[in-house]
Order: sequence, then C-alpha cells, then structure tokens
Amino acid sequence: MIYPDAFPIDQGDESNFIFSSTPYPDLAKDLLYNFFGNKENYRQGWCEQSQLYNLPVLKSQMQVLSENWKQGKYPFMGMDPYEAAMRTKFHTTPMAYPLGEASSVMEDLCWGWVINDMVVKAVIKGEDFDKVIDEFQAKLEDMVREAYEQ
Repeated sequence: MIYPDAFPIDQGDESNFIFSSTPYPDLAKDLLYNFFGNKENYRQGWCEQSQLYNLPVLKSQMQVLSENWKQGKYPFMGMDPYEAAMRTKFHTTPMAYPLGEASSVMEDLCWGWVINDMVVKAVIKGEDFDKVIDEFQAKLEDMVREAYEQ
C-alpha cells in the first residue's frame, strides 16, 4: 500500500495513531477501523500478502500464524513467528521516542531522511561530528516548534 505524504494516520505495525493535525479525523478513524475491524482480513490481506514482512499487531492473529507455521505454511520462516515476536517485543523503539507521545515529528525524522542525512554528513562526507549534531539539534527543534506552535 502506498501512502500519500499527507496521509492522516501512521500504520506502522507496532503502533497506530491519528495525528491531531489531520483535517479529517473521522475519516482517519474509519480507515483504521477498516484495517483492523475484521482480524482475519487484516491478517490475510496485510500480513500474509507481505510474506509476513508485516507481522500482525493482534495477538490472536499471531497465534493463527503460529499454528499455520507449525503446519508448514510458511517454509521461509526459520522459526515460529509468534515465538520470534515474543522474544523481541521489548527490543523495539516506539515512534513516540524521545517526545513521549505519538508525533508527526518522529515520523519525519525516521522516514523523512533527516537521520539518514545526518549520518551521511558525519560518516560518508566526514563532516565534523559536533557540527552535524548541532545542525541536527537545530533541525529537531525547528520541527517540534513547527508541529506544536499552532
């Protein structure tokens, strides 16, 4: 599924939220309901169609995947996907970090090439680390100010 830039929700598997800045919150709520309203359709359409790249956020559907795996349905999985998810469930960084709440700022930092650009400047181009960190800090402050000063 391809999302336009102004997409009203984040459907990032580990968390789903609607930004307060969306002009259509009710439509965004309907969209989330359409994703998850039918657990079976969600698992088959979103998770299985991605060859389990998108593991389900619903525990009941992870258990279905586990049963299917035990019956040999997903030979490309080296271990039970439910067990793998349970082993690593506390090792992910939620998108709310470091602001402590869901934010379009974190989405922009992680998916908008801000962090990538910082790494390229420091590691590939060999720019001064302190200068790159200061630029990144200023960029982050600008992004937070823009998102919250309305």
